[in-house]
Amino acid sequence: MGQSLASRRHYCRIATKTPKREPNPTVTTIISMTNLDWTAVIRGAIAAGFIAGPTAVVMLVVGNQRELSGSSLVLLFFGIILMGFAYGGFIAGRPIESTPLMHAALAALLCYAVIQGLGIIRRGIAGEEIGWIGVFARALLASTFGMVGGFWAMIRQRAEAS
Repeated sequence: MGQSLASRRHYCRIATKTPKREPNPTVTTIISMTNLDWTAVIRGAIAAGFIAGPTAVVMLVVGNQRELSGSSLVLLFFGIILMGFAYGGFIAGRPIESTPLMHAALAALLCYAVIQGLGIIRRGIAGEEIGWIGVFARALLASTFGMVGGFWAMIRQRAEAS
């Protein structure tokens, strides 16, 4: 209660000042999206597919067996698939100096879209129900692990540069 109203107003005015920012950061993002190296993205998606694809098939076979459906083997296979997305992100982000994380996330997402697209077609033919929320949640998880691989590539680039 020792402060007067005028000094509190002055304090609030100082605290609410925001630093100057770029006038329109959205334009910069859109411009950088046009500079994608699609060969790096596709190379990373193929690398991730070599690990995640066969593992997903094995997980599907093991997961459908009654005695192994609640087993920790399914969790192990899911971890291998996520590491495959990270590896694909590493491969996609390695040659890119400016935006390795974006390339890595897109590579993992592209690989996931192909694998999940085949799974959706299989479930549609078999007449099984498709959990769309799970599909989108796993897509976010795949792109996140792709970014982990891209971050790993970025750290390696900086270590090699110094």
